Amino acid sequence: MSSATRLLAALALLGLALAPGQAGAETAAAPPQLAVAPANLAGEAAAPAGYRGLPPSDRKIVHALFEAQHPTAEGAPPLNLDQIAALKAKSGWEPAFRHMRAAGLLLAKSLRQVIGVPARPRRPPARRTDGMAASTGGALP
Repeated sequence: MSSATRLLAALALLGLALAPGQAGAETAAAPPQLAVAPANLAGEAAAPAGYRGLPPSDRKIVHALFEAQHPTAEGAPPLNLDQIAALKAKSGWEPAFRHMRAAGLLLAKSLRQVIGVPARPRRPPARRTDGMAASTGGALP
């Protein structure tokens, strides 16, 4: 199969149609015409790509929220990965977490608990190693 034939087959699979009278080498000169009008002609924002369109770090958070769901018989049904990704796209991670918690899907008290990030430990004040007490900023007697 020649490369031009493969290109035409690929364009046909993608739903693109060539204008009548175009063939072979002439197809490279003129861009192919769309067989179906694009849905976004009015300048509307494109729909979010869902879970598959997220970067790997966001996918981990979606999975953590998905796995942390505890649906009840009288509560809201559990959300799927794409629904959680849509919540994130609409408002961000913290509002998405609050929405799921308000719906009774999550028992965790914070998003940090869900994704497994331990709270930052408090560091004790630095100790001096020269035997002197730390200065309080006041004048000496």
